[in-house]
Order: sequence, then structure tokens, then C-alpha cells
Amino acid sequence: MFGVADPVELEGWTDTASGLGSPFGRIVDGEFEVILTPEPVVELSPGRSSEEAILDLHEDWAMKRIVLRKTGDVGSIIFTSIEILVTAKRNLEGQVSDANRAREQAESECARLTEQLKLAQAREFGASSEQKPNVSNAGSEADPSFAGSAEPEPKKKLRLAASGGGRKALSDHLPREDVRHELQPHERTCKACNGELIELAPTVTEEMYTIPKRHVVRRHAQSNYHCPCCKQFTSAPMPHRLFAGSSYGSPEFVADVATSKYQFGIPLYRQVDMAAASGVPLNRTTLANLMITLGDRLTALHILLREKLLSQPLIQADETTVQVLKEPGRRPEQQSYFWLFRSGAKAEQQVVVFEYQQTRAGIHALNFLTRDDGSMFSGILQADGYAGYNVVSDATRIACMAHIRRKFVDALKLVPSSSRSDSVAAEIIELIGELYAIERVGKGLPDEELLALRDRDSRPLVSRIESWLRDHRDKALPKTALGNAIRYGLQQWPAMRRYLEDARCSIDNNIAERDIKRVVMGRKAWLFADSVGGMEANAVLYSLVQTCIANRVDPYKYFKAVIERMPYARSQTDLESLLPWILKPELDAEADQIKLAA
Repeated sequence: MFGVADPVELEGWTDTASGLGSPFGRIVDGEFEVILTPEPVVELSPGRSSEEAILDLHEDWAMKRIVLRKTGDVGSIIFTSIEILVTAKRNLEGQVSDANRAREQAESECARLTEQLKLAQAREFGASSEQKPNVSNAGSEADPSFAGSAEPEPKKKLRLAASGGGRKALSDHLPREDVRHELQPHERTCKACNGELIELAPTVTEEMYTIPKRHVVRRHAQSNYHCPCCKQFTSAPMPHRLFAGSSYGSPEFVADVATSKYQFGIPLYRQVDMAAASGVPLNRTTLANLMITLGDRLTALHILLREKLLSQPLIQADETTVQVLKEPGRRPEQQSYFWLFRSGAKAEQQVVVFEYQQTRAGIHALNFLTRDDGSMFSGILQADGYAGYNVVSDATRIACMAHIRRKFVDALKLVPSSSRSDSVAAEIIELIGELYAIERVGKGLPDEELLALRDRDSRPLVSRIESWLRDHRDKALPKTALGNAIRYGLQQWPAMRRYLEDARCSIDNNIAERDIKRVVMGRKAWLFADSVGGMEANAVLYSLVQTCIANRVDPYKYFKAVIERMPYARSQTDLESLLPWILKPELDAEADQIKLAA
């Protein structure tokens, strides 16, 4: 039984039926009494809560005696007391339920943070491949990052091959230089019999050597003429120059600096160091000003690329972060963004356009994809699941299967290596791999045949994967990597399956991601831009470089040709003649002539 203790108040419990106030209990002569007073208290034994005592009373009600210390309606009081006890039980159950939910939430958050830590460690220190052991390599055709194995392969010992032992021949277009190794006349006798040696066909081996970058000063001697009769002076015409007055403004030099930075990712300060090693003093500021000026004077081509892109039926998009140190109204450490928009893989004219913006807000995508006449792009827009692209309401969104797959690959990285092959994440990766295998079979097929292939083989598999996602939606904790992957996949699936309907559509957005990787890799070297003008120039020059590469045009030869011809461009037709795919036949012909001459 209970012992006598100090009173403890039950706050908030009021006897509304009798109007006698709040209840309290007391142990009297070994029995529990319920009493009603205007200022209620409860006396309980040490170590026991009020809820425990009241629940004991509720569960063993027949063994307790109710004692009235004040006059009132006995029935009302008994009813009210029972109601109070029931309410107390419900409150306690609710508290227990809330505590359980809080515990589950804490455990879920702990698991989520643990997964994020493991995933960050895997990305930082693990293998870069997204391929799991014993999972098909079906996605490797679409994304080079899929190839390989999640487990590092044993290092192969370096072996020096014998001369000619399967060695790949050096490129035919490289110039050849013959070096003869002969015996001197007095050495052409047999050491065994002193007979005269007869020369046979030589044994030819090849090696390639590199001539370091060679800097040459071109001097322009402009002839001047004088008429002795009328005393007039005439000078021979000089070619128009894009960088008039600059000693470093030659087409060759500027094209070399531009391609070194924007194609090969060599930052300007490193180019300065390389020139200094060759005995040529250069200044980083000089090179930076050259690139800013080049970007500014080729802006018209950048605008023209955007116009050509908006006329195409399908556009793929992506974005990445950049940093500008000196931007009005912003701190140097604030992130800005490069937006990428490009043609679909099957477009005859491949167009890649970068644009610099301060933020990732969807309004920037809307502005880019809205033509000068106010009409919005209404074709197919393929991107990842970023909601900012939804503002382009006239476009038909298509999702990216690679992004869906990547989230399951991340979930798989959190599974112990010994259990990966049997994991849920591996199962869905296998199914997605089968879709990529079908796309690999359909590569190069006419549109009608590709659509027939997708309808026959891909469509049932797409429905199967969707059913798998729905079946496993409630089986994975929502905040885990696997739960997030399933939820993301279901969100994107209606937009994902639209690629089945149009042969121009790719299964993923990887072609855009590969284009933007050039910026990502370059950014690791140059880190930031000093000014907004510098970053806008970067957008123009990256656009031209990637458009050249997409159309199989040599960026160096293209920049050289454009720098030579841009000063003579006076009309829209002149500008269009400088687009990469227009110049390609001429540049290819020049390259063929060089090969023949070599």
C-alpha cells in the first residue's frame, strides 16, 4: 500500500461537473481517498509519480473507497473522478507516444547524419567509379564514370615492352625527320673474314620528340609612298586587327592563351610561369585583359549561339558554382553560378552556351529560354530534378536517369562490401543498367527503329522499375540514402519515362554534364574570377570552346580564324559565317593540306 507523503498538485485537472475544483488524493489508514477541494493536492509515497498512483486507482477501482470531505452530488463526483482518471491515462499514453516519436526521429536523424558522413568519406577517399561489384556495366556507354569497379584493382607491375612488341604506331599526320645511322667506310668490312659488307634494307624505329613552345616576334613593315608632283603621301594597307595597339594581340598568341585556359584548363598564372621558363616575360594582368577583351568582342557570336539554340527542339541544361571576388554588393566568398544550355545529342548543329548569373534562381533559366520577341521555349527541356527549371512552363520536362541511378549508387556505397551484391540498391541498379543496355543497342539506329526498340524492350522495363519503386517506398526509412533515392525516383519518374516517346531524347543528361565538367576541372586550377567582366568573358569563351569540341572543330584553329576575320564582320551574315560548324569544312581542308605537306 501507499505511505503518507507531502502533497503534490495535479495542475490543470478540474471537476467541471460538480464545480468543486480540482481533485487530489491522500492515503488515509492504508487506503487511497479521492477528495475535491478548491486547491487540490495529491499525496504520494516517495519514488512514485502521480500518474502511476492514479493509474493504479483506475485499474483497481473496486478495491478503493471514495471518501467525500465536502458536500456534493455523489454521482457527479464519482463520474468526474473516473473521467479524470481516464484523461490521465490518455495523457500519459500520449506522452509516451510523443516520446517514442521523438526517439524515432532522433534515431532517424542520427542514421541520416551517419550516412552523410560515410558518403562524404566515400566520395573523398573512395574509388571514383559508380560501378558496384558484380553489377553489370550496362550504364558505361552513357556515362564514362560508370565504368570500372567500386573495388580498386590490383596494381599491375610496370613492364618495359620490347621494341615493336605491340606498340601503337605514332600518328601519321606528324611530320617525320629521318636520322641515318651508318658505318663509316673503313668499318664496312667483316670482322671474321675481312670481306666487304653489303648494305641491306635499314631497320627503322620511330620516336616522338617535342619542341618546346616557340615564341616569334612578327614585324609589320608598312611601306609608305610619296608623290613628288602633288606632295601626297600614301601607305600600304595594313590588316585590321582585333587587338589594335597590343604587342600581344596576334591571332596565334591570343588563340594559344584562350585554348590553354578554356580547353586544357591551364590558368593564366601558370602560363606566365611557362613563358618565363622559355625566357619570355609575361604579365598575368596582360593575359587577363586579353581574355576579357576577347570575350567582349566575341559577345556577338555568343548571342548568335543562343539564338540558334532556342530554335532547336530539345535543350539540355545544367549548372555549377563559380566565384567572383570583386562583385558590387556581394562578399567575395559568396557563390555565383554558371548555367549551361546545349543541344541534344542528335542535333545536326551542336550548340553549347554558358551564362553567368549571381544565383541559381529559376528566373535565370526562364530569361535565357525566353526569346527576344517574348515567346518562351516550348520544346523539350532535359535536366536533373532541380525545381528551378519548372518556371519554363511552356517546355516539356524530361528527367535524367543518370541522376536517379546515382542516388542509388550513393546508397549502395553505405552498404558493407560483403553485402552489396544482395542489397536492395544493387537490385534497382541492375534494372536501370538493363535500360542503358537497350540504349546501347539502339545507338545509331534510325529514329523509327529506335522508337520501336524502346517500345518493345524499354517500356515494359520502365514500368517494372516504377512498380519496384512503389513497392519499396514504405520499406525504407524516409530520411536514409535509400529512402531519399526511392522518393526522388518516384518524383522524377513521370518526366523520366517521356524519353520513350521521342527518338531525339536521350535517357540521361550526361552530355550536358560532360560539357560542364570542363568548367569544373578548370575551376580547380583558376579557382575564381577577379571581376564580373572576367566571369562573363569566361562564359563567352567556354561556350565557343565547347561548341567547337561538340562539332569536332579544333578550338585553336577556330579562335585564330575568328580573331583574323572578326574585324571585317559587318553584317549578320558575316557573323554567321564565323560559327564553328560553318568554318569546319575550311579548317578541316587546311588541316588536310598540312598533313599532306608533312
